[in-house]
Amino acid sequence: MNMLTTRYILLLILFFNSVTAYALNLSAVVDRKRLSINESLRLIVTADTNTNQEIDFSQLNAYFDIINTQRSIRRSNVNGQITTSTQWVLILTPKEGGRLLIPSFELNGSYSQPLTITVEQGNNNSGAKSNTDVFLQASVNKKSVYVQEQVLLRLRLYYRIGLSSYSEDELTLGNVTSAVVSEGNFEAQINNKNYSVFEKVYALHPQSSGELIIPENAWRLEKATRSLSFGRLGNPYIYVKSKPIRVDVKPIPSQHQAEHWLPSTAVTLDTEWQQSLTQASVGEPLNLKLILTANGLSASQLPTITIGDNDYFTIYSDLPESDNTESAAGIMGTRTSNFAIIPKKAGKLSFPSVELGWWNSSTDKQETILIPEQTIIVSNSKLNKQHALPTLAENELGTKPEHTQTKPLWLWQATTAVFAFVCLALLYFYRQNRKKIFNKTTSNTDAKPYFLSQSDSKPTIKHSIKLMQTACADKNWHRFRSAVISWGKIILQDNELQSLQAISQHFPELDKPLKQLDNQLYANHADDSWNPTRLVAAIKILSTNAAKHKQQKQQLLELYNTH
Repeated sequence: MNMLTTRYILLLILFFNSVTAYALNLSAVVDRKRLSINESLRLIVTADTNTNQEIDFSQLNAYFDIINTQRSIRRSNVNGQITTSTQWVLILTPKEGGRLLIPSFELNGSYSQPLTITVEQGNNNSGAKSNTDVFLQASVNKKSVYVQEQVLLRLRLYYRIGLSSYSEDELTLGNVTSAVVSEGNFEAQINNKNYSVFEKVYALHPQSSGELIIPENAWRLEKATRSLSFGRLGNPYIYVKSKPIRVDVKPIPSQHQAEHWLPSTAVTLDTEWQQSLTQASVGEPLNLKLILTANGLSASQLPTITIGDNDYFTIYSDLPESDNTESAAGIMGTRTSNFAIIPKKAGKLSFPSVELGWWNSSTDKQETILIPEQTIIVSNSKLNKQHALPTLAENELGTKPEHTQTKPLWLWQATTAVFAFVCLALLYFYRQNRKKIFNKTTSNTDAKPYFLSQSDSKPTIKHSIKLMQTACADKNWHRFRSAVISWGKIILQDNELQSLQAISQHFPELDKPLKQLDNQLYANHADDSWNPTRLVAAIKILSTNAAKHKQQKQQLLELYNTH
């Protein structure tokens, strides 16, 4: 590579750095989205770069008092890659009740998303005495829920003295699953006194209907310093208790007719294809993910979506993926169902729709999510995909538009034009430089490159079978499948062949073992009866017969030519 090419590569790197600098990401989060008017919240604004510039937070003064602001630079090292970010942490107290807006902030042309919080006008802590330095409060977000619906239990410790540690009673509830989803600290003012607050949030899911009684919870607190009383150590411990709470748990309503019981405030079902739906091939798998997400339900409560085979596709399901996101707002569960979709024929094929019913606990009604049929264009080979079949518009495929941040159109057009010019220039100089090196190499020797031996210049049946045996010994079924397809191209003299199904059409005796090979790769459970060595033996016999047939045909041609 000459000096000129190196300069253009450096120019390209600088260009990418400039694009990255322009595409600055600015985010804003709060530690609490619901609070009382006498409580505080923490606002964290993060820019994914090191900057000395400041953000204008003056818009907050309309609805909040800014108690404190801190700015810091954060560095992290992940797999040897160092990233730097700038973070602003603000402590805010609301000036009024209701739904208050935290506005969008701006930095270098990038904007954070606006946030909405709910401030309760009343004082949830009116039961606290004016002379109480420490007390424990328990509350729930709902006094009536359906069976298996989420109810949030909040335990809040209010204190005005120094504490060094605490211990609590274990939360014991019959036939109820519970999990701690959040722990945090904030400040509050009660009866004109300032309190520090430690909050612990539980997500509860009652498994049977009836009355749920959340018993009193007792905490033992230890003071930060021990006082002397008449020459002896005073009692360093304080005991506080919360009041019991009753929750009405309702059974599944009779109006519910869906297959699965999913009581939630919001449920989504998204599709994610790993390959293009307009460039599919017969026998080549397409990977599909169905991502189910529900507020207030854990991943273990979500069903695995199933899709059955049809006349157009063979469908294999893989193990699902589960994930839970926990916060002060509760649990948000996600279950991803994975599929391998193998087209059986060429053409403009319809992939079936997917339907899921769930119960909206906010509106108290059943709702249905419907992913409509999607059209997949399938060709017989990669060569035919380029011109044999029509293409489709994105909306015909049923894909959802992505929500993107609005940017000036002319700026992106100019950026794209500059990027295209740099790439074309780099490609031109790279090809010129490569041509010179190639001319020097070919003038010195006519030998093949060291990585391509004379015997490998043209694939052979013997070589393909050897690759099958090696892959079989290593249990590498993807390599084994590729070797079988390579053998099929040679034996059938069809360089466009791309699938096992095309081979079984010419050799019906291989249909079952070839389907078992696909099962081994894409099915959820492998077929224990499949024996790859038998498939290799059958391919050897077919290869020998084909060679004999070719030899007999050649002898007949020679016989007729001599007469």
